[in-house]
Amino acid sequence: MSSHNLQLFMIILAGCGACAIRVDTKNRAIQAGEHPGDECWSSQGCTDEGGAPCTWCGGQNWYCCSASKSYAKTDNCANVEFFSAASRHSCAKKMVISDSEALVEQPASEKQITTTNLNWGGVMSTLVGLANSLIEAFSEDPADFEYAFDSLNLQGWKLIKLFVPEEHQKSREFKQASRAWKTAFADASEIVEGLHGAWKSRDRRAIIQSVIAFIGTAVKTVAAYDSRDSDLLLAINDLVQEMADSALTFCTSMGWLDLHASNSFLQVGGVKTDFFKQATSLLVPSVQLLQDLLTAFTNEPLDFKLAFESIALEGWKIVELLVPSETQQKDVFSKAHKAWQVVFRDATGVADGIMRGGIGSVARAALQTIDTGLQAAGHLVDANLGTLLDNIRKLLVGIGEAWLKFSHRLGWTA
Repeated sequence: MSSHNLQLFMIILAGCGACAIRVDTKNRAIQAGEHPGDECWSSQGCTDEGGAPCTWCGGQNWYCCSASKSYAKTDNCANVEFFSAASRHSCAKKMVISDSEALVEQPASEKQITTTNLNWGGVMSTLVGLANSLIEAFSEDPADFEYAFDSLNLQGWKLIKLFVPEEHQKSREFKQASRAWKTAFADASEIVEGLHGAWKSRDRRAIIQSVIAFIGTAVKTVAAYDSRDSDLLLAINDLVQEMADSALTFCTSMGWLDLHASNSFLQVGGVKTDFFKQATSLLVPSVQLLQDLLTAFTNEPLDFKLAFESIALEGWKIVELLVPSETQQKDVFSKAHKAWQVVFRDATGVADGIMRGGIGSVARAALQTIDTGLQAAGHLVDANLGTLLDNIRKLLVGIGEAWLKFSHRLGWTA
């Protein structure tokens, strides 16, 4: 898989072995006698957790706690700065919380994120910015992993803040979660070193899996600190992981992970295609489709017609970007396009019945139409193109199902 093929995976993911995380103590002045992040349960017999200080760790304000364990809010281990995210018990220092950071309990009727009050414009711009940064990082040979992780750090946290209600962000728990996120990226040098090794050996699958695992571990660590928003954060993580799985399956089925040459071309249907130009242009219909769908599903009433017309138009543009231009000149491709259009035209004819089911029914109907449309198109072409269309179908449906599951967990759909 060439460096440019890896870029495409990152774009697909934006449109859409766990790595160990520990704090970078190089930027922290360690006092004599302190052992931040060192194991303390077995080696020092500090088994009281928040019940008593572990003086070996550094003094009376140091405790032997586990970063992966949930503690009661009054427990000292719930109010410490961790220097290791490992599940083992390690030395952690009790934090001094100012009055302005004191946790304020919210009433049961507190405002939650909905499809209408979420800043979708901010989400979209952040996703596009992250995608462009990853394209830039992975367009180099070797890839600029440091820049990629810096972008994931900044843009990833920005996305989390866009989803978490503003009133929650003032809490002590969220401030601790912010520190945990910074901790996860503070010492990425070891991970980056491993990725450089994988790049040299052309093991692109290992690179993809390591980055995905790192993201998952970082989000789970944040969720462990922010109990109020943990369900939301875990839902976001599951969305990212499921989209990544669909994208990885797509890349594998296309044979991109089996390529070893590093060049500016990509094999699609046996035809070499200039990748960078194709990858950049892929963002245009993807972003337009997402913007149209956001408009359609946040309108009152739902704009069923806009949703289906945009999928029919922009969805086929995505197909065209993944199908070699030589193949598109054939009559069978024109017939496949017509079959796609017929399916969507017929779908709009049952709009009234679908609309009665609400946003969830409309979203599922749109996803089913994509599935049916690509299957119908695939029946009219040769075996090679049919396989390509089927791979695209599985990718789009997989990502769509991940979003449906995500919206259901947040209560956006029934």
